[in-house]
Amino acid sequence: MGDWLRDLYSTIDAKDLDGFVGALSDDVVVVFGNNPPAVGKDQVRAAIGGFFGTIASMSHNFLHVYADGDTTLLEADIDYGRLDGSHVHVPCLSVLHRDGDVVDQLRIFVDLAPVFAPLPAAEPASAPA
Repeated sequence: MGDWLRDLYSTIDAKDLDGFVGALSDDVVVVFGNNPPAVGKDQVRAAIGGFFGTIASMSHNFLHVYADGDTTLLEADIDYGRLDGSHVHVPCLSVLHRDGDVVDQLRIFVDLAPVFAPLPAAEPASAPA
């Protein structure tokens, strides 16, 4: 695996939108979960920037990386810090295609429902006996 993949995900985990968008081609296509494709850097900046605003933090733990030519598959466990201070772990598979030194296609297969699910109601404290 090249350093480019770790570098790219370092920018993502830092929520460094400029760094992330800078690693993309001008005509990039990004499909994130079940959202419609974001085409071009402006649409990606809006979509991913919007998502970054809904979470406190994230950290990708690489499990497996498979590469074949210009295509890389990344299986990761993502630790999302929620805005309420809690954390959830979500499995993810990303398919990246590079054109030279930039990513021109990124497809992120992830279920974000746990990230935005309401917290279970707290159990009421029992009265002392």
